[in-house]
This record gives sequence, structure tokens and C-alpha cells, in this order.
Amino acid sequence: MDELLESLQKSAARIRGNCIMMAFSGKSSHLSSALSCADLLTVLFGAVLKHPTEKSIKKRDRFFLSKGHAASALYAAMAEFSLIQKKELGTYCQTDSRLSNHPCRTMFPLLEFSSGSLGYGLGMASGMLMGCQMNDDFESRAFVLMGDGETNEGSVWEAAMFAAAQKLKNLVAIVDHNNMQATSLNDHLTGNTSLAEKFASFGWTVISCNGNDIGELLQIFARLNSIEKWPVVILADTTGGAGIHFMEKDQVWFYRTPRENEVKQAFEELALPCKLGEYV
Repeated sequence: MDELLESLQKSAARIRGNCIMMAFSGKSSHLSSALSCADLLTVLFGAVLKHPTEKSIKKRDRFFLSKGHAASALYAAMAEFSLIQKKELGTYCQTDSRLSNHPCRTMFPLLEFSSGSLGYGLGMASGMLMGCQMNDDFESRAFVLMGDGETNEGSVWEAAMFAAAQKLKNLVAIVDHNNMQATSLNDHLTGNTSLAEKFASFGWTVISCNGNDIGELLQIFARLNSIEKWPVVILADTTGGAGIHFMEKDQVWFYRTPRENEVKQAFEELALPCKLGEYV
């Protein structure tokens, strides 16, 4: 476990660095949201998901990035774990690139679905998993990474009701609970309500954890094998801009693009070599 933990921590640093470089080179941001879920994506792609992009395998895991504005973190994680070539990150947000600033399945067929408009991932995953089980496939799993601001959408709770009613085994919703939306904090916009209480009232098993602690995340995902009451939601408390101290909890980094000196400062903090336009 110690060796795996150390390896994943190094992967998370590279994923963060590559997100920052993509934002700089592609002149696109959403960095606070991408960095907050970097550890979640590191653990999912580095230790949890089984054959997530191999569509020819019937019984496999399916991953849904419902918070599509964090696309750079998804691409960086896929590159880190050799699902795409790292050099392709340099095409992010470029004309005709398949790595758009919101994931598009038409351009990038490795994806399960296109995302950008919020609130659809949980419903899509529920329907796809239900289809698997109707075909006697009870081994496939579906993982949905959502934003906490995304739970403002009514479609999230429609899907939550359906999934609970069907007792959908192997459906795992993961909420990146960074308390940040585009223009303000969740608490300021919608009140300090409990997502744990909401999901529990819908009949879900609720697991809370530190979403920026890779060691804790490994333990949480290992617990899925012993879950008896499905579906499951993991409420992962995270920090917007996690891993880069001058970006953490700063609302401006929801949209802002880093300057050259800020890229270098971030890479220094991550203990990574920095050459503008190159990926680690």
C-alpha cells in the first residue's frame, strides 16, 4: 500500500501540473474545479477502474465525468495512466482537437458521454447500468463524478430517486464537495444544507471522506466490495484549487488563466520540472 500510495501521490502532482500547463497553453481555465478533483481521478484511474475505455469488453467499469468543466483533469489523468498519449495534451482547446474544454464523445469516443451541461451524468449512468443488469450483467460498475454545485439541478434528484428505487447495485456517485460555484460559494448561493442528509433520505448509502487525501480514498474505494445497501454516494470534501497554495479557495481561479510566472510558481510548488508548453 505504501508503494502504491507514493506512486499515486506523484501521479497526482503530474496531473495537477499538466492541468495548469493546459490552461496556460490552451487559454482555458476551470482550474479550481480541475485541481479539486485531481486526487479523485488519480485514484479512480490509477487503482479502481477496470477497463474504463475498452468498449469491446462487456463487463467493465464505466466512468462519467458529469462536471464536464473539469475536462482538463480527466485528460491529464487519462494521459498519466496511458489511456492517451501525453503529447496529445498539447492539443487541448486547439482547433479540431478531440480534447475540447468540455468532453465531447463525438470527438473523443473513449468517453461514455458528452458533458458540459450539468445534471445529466447520474441519470445517464443509472440508465446504462440498468441496461447492463437487464442483460444479466451484474459485474459492471458505474462511477459518476459530480460537482456539489451540480446538485442544484433537479435532474440529479430525479436520477437519485430512480437509482434508489431500483436498488442499483454497483452505482457509485462521487460528489466533489469543494463548496465553489462559478460566481460564489455554495453556502452563499443555496444555503448550508447537508448533502449527506439529502442522499440518505433518498435511500442511498452515504460515505464521507477527505477527497484530497489519496490514502483515505484508497481505503474508501476498497470498502465498496463490502457494501450491502446500494446505490452509494461518496461525499468527497475537497478544496478548490487543491495543491497550489495561491489558487486554493480563491474564486478567481474558476475562470482565470494562469500567467507564465504563475505556471512556474505552481510547478515549483509541485516539485516538477517546468518548460512552458511541455508536459510531465
